[in-house]
Amino acid sequence: PDLKTIIIISPDHFKAGQSISTHQLAYSTSAGIVEVDAAKAQLLVADGIWDATDARAFENEHGVGALAPYITREFPKAKIVPIFIRANATHAKLLALVDAMKQIQDKNTFIIISADMSHTLPLEQARVHDVQTEQWLENMDPTILENATDANTDSGPGLFVLSTLLKQPKFIQIAHAISSDYVADTKNTTSYIVGFWK
Repeated sequence: PDLKTIIIISPDHFKAGQSISTHQLAYSTSAGIVEVDAAKAQLLVADGIWDATDARAFENEHGVGALAPYITREFPKAKIVPIFIRANATHAKLLALVDAMKQIQDKNTFIIISADMSHTLPLEQARVHDVQTEQWLENMDPTILENATDANTDSGPGLFVLSTLLKQPKFIQIAHAISSDYVADTKNTTSYIVGFWK
């Protein structure tokens, strides 16, 4: 009930920004409005994290947008800080983001990595890569995570940021699924792993 800020780290799926981006526009959902914590987003900008000149470039970015209705329903007083990371963000930019996040997180802040795991693989290959990814999440090796590809996750840079920020967190896995569990296509799958760090 005392949660005030939810930081959502998402891939920049559509390359709408430059390296690492944020914005300050609210999200309008069927469950209500989710406000962006403009002051904290502005701190990222001040620390050299690029602010989208046209925040509407992120209107179709599901990495944050898909979570917004659930956030406003469960935490109606919380504000969010959306962070979008392109796959080619430099190591220096990722470390700058870690430093900036240290300034905006506190005991009333929750961080979400919005990520898919293996992409576009046949079912059996996806299962092999998911076992590998589960081991990566358990060990949280920043170097391995930073260099991850879509065969394992679309948010390797985001996981690098989290592992560097939290310093040896323990990952507790809650669930694992593959898109073929829901639709019949076993030749082109996407995997999902749900869990939390403590």
